[in-house]
Amino acid sequence: MKSSGIILRFAAAVAFSMLFSSFAVAQTDVSSSASTSNQILVHFKMGYTTFQPYLEENSAAMSDFIGGLKDAYRGGTLDSVEIYAYSCPAGDYRSCTRVAAKRAANLAAYITERSGIPSDMIIIKETGIAWSGLIQLVEDDSGIPDRENVLRILKNTPEWIYDADGAIVDGRKKQLMEVSAGRSFRYMMEHTFPKLRYAEAGIIAHTSVKQTADTDTASSVSASAVWQEDVEDTPAAAQPAAESEDTVTVSEIEEPTASDTAVTAGTGGCTPSKMPRVAIKTNIPYWALVVPNLGVEVRLADHWSLDIPVFYSPFTTADTYRFRVLALQPGVRYWLKPGMKGHFFGVHLTGGMFNISVNDTQRFQDTDGAWGAGIDYGYALNFNEHWGMEFNIGVGYLWARYDTFYNIENGARYDTSTLNYLGITRLGISLTYKL
Repeated sequence: MKSSGIILRFAAAVAFSMLFSSFAVAQTDVSSSASTSNQILVHFKMGYTTFQPYLEENSAAMSDFIGGLKDAYRGGTLDSVEIYAYSCPAGDYRSCTRVAAKRAANLAAYITERSGIPSDMIIIKETGIAWSGLIQLVEDDSGIPDRENVLRILKNTPEWIYDADGAIVDGRKKQLMEVSAGRSFRYMMEHTFPKLRYAEAGIIAHTSVKQTADTDTASSVSASAVWQEDVEDTPAAAQPAAESEDTVTVSEIEEPTASDTAVTAGTGGCTPSKMPRVAIKTNIPYWALVVPNLGVEVRLADHWSLDIPVFYSPFTTADTYRFRVLALQPGVRYWLKPGMKGHFFGVHLTGGMFNISVNDTQRFQDTDGAWGAGIDYGYALNFNEHWGMEFNIGVGYLWARYDTFYNIENGARYDTSTLNYLGITRLGISLTYKL
């Protein structure tokens, strides 16, 4: 019977997991392990969270997994599907854990779409940095510089070390980056961390037994939700029943404590501090022109943001000087680092009105507004968690039609011109406050 075959497959999976624990990672071939229908291990590219069916062994493994999942669901034996997803510690803390969570969510969505099972039957059990897997990989790679010291830190150093006031002063990644003057970490970045980008899914099933005089409950057999695999492809994860202090669950990712601060030691280390979502800013040089201004920047994704500065000055400072403007320069930016910090590139639009005089002879006033577009480059410097400075420059095209008046009271218009300008269209040194 079909149900009996499913029972035998799940029972075999349980027996396999019991016989081969941590040492199976060095001896079990991924392709043969993934060919069974009750479990799957999939790989991800660096920085990617979308499941790619044709990457490495993903295609064949997923086909077999979906087939077994459909059999269990149609046969009424499916309890749930459990997903574990991991990332490497190469980036900052928030990015690493967010990437792992997105991998789990995207894999869950893919499985739901392809199998047709209800989405509430898929449970994301664990996401985060694969510290346990990293220990296994380091133990198996004799080429890592000062490997014994690396293992000592991985096994004995907490992920974060706090002082008496609750501020982070040290941690596991910071110490790893200092081993052998950074050579060990650079080696792992190239050879070890790529093997930590993976996710696992397992079918948790039961088989009902008809009630008899001696039995009135259903017996069950469960497949192991975490499996071992070949070290050349990706490391083993911790058993789900014993969640270690290093794991980060989905609910923990977005809830850092108030004492979480960055620990970089000048090396770009991980940080558990919350990524800013909104920045309020003002462009200092425009105040020298008596043009009040305020900008808002909203983070759209890890590397993308929307920036909207507004300039408004209704003032006539003197008869010979006025810089009355209303202008907006919305732009979209791509940041090389997540969290709206460091270098960025972008594009911007310009729209506004003006009434300007800078001497006692001429006054310029637009007739149809000023319009333009350009490209940006800039750099954001953070002083602390909230305050910082931003430097940016943009070049592009600006068009305006304007009248020229004699700069006297009720001065007559004597010319109408069109401006076609190609050059610097945006320049800023801004004080920023990030929320």
